[in-house]
Amino acid sequence: MHQNILEKVIKSFLDDNIHELPTVAVSGGIDSLTLAVFISKLFNEKKINIAHAIGPAVPIEATNRVKKLAKEFNWNLNIINTNEINDPRYRANPINRCFFCKENLYSTIKNYTQGITNPRIENISNKAITNGATSLKVTGAGGGGHLYVFAEPRYHMKITKALQKLGVQKVNFEYENSGSAVFDLNNLKTTK
Repeated sequence: MHQNILEKVIKSFLDDNIHELPTVAVSGGIDSLTLAVFISKLFNEKKINIAHAIGPAVPIEATNRVKKLAKEFNWNLNIINTNEINDPRYRANPINRCFFCKENLYSTIKNYTQGITNPRIENISNKAITNGATSLKVTGAGGGGHLYVFAEPRYHMKITKALQKLGVQKVNFEYENSGSAVFDLNNLKTTK
């Protein structure tokens, strides 16, 4: 049942937004590889484009997994060096270094391929940066369901107001320090 729903969502997105085969960015982890395999099965025998970034933060085991699956599923694999280590913000090893790594990844892949962003995501991203955001993370399987904005607290209100003018809704969230948790949706009790 869940596969049918996922298939419908992905096909709907691809039907609305694609004029060529998609490019799927994969880290070598379970989430992105599962999505890549699923999409490649949707396209049957056509070669989908896979972008995999290499760099100091990417374990060689992840790259080896991607290469193995690329052969198995006949992907058009493009290995890209995002050079995040050359970014002084990343090299300084701050608490938000993952944002700088993702920013370098996104910028490199965006320049490399079409269809990885859209004008709305670009407009929102530029507005956030212009109003004080340090970095951003887009999520949502390519559709841009959510955009995490990292900024110093003094810029939060300014960014929120600017993005609300673009029709962006703010979703409050908190970080969880106790690790992963599983929720029983029937009674919303946390189990670990």
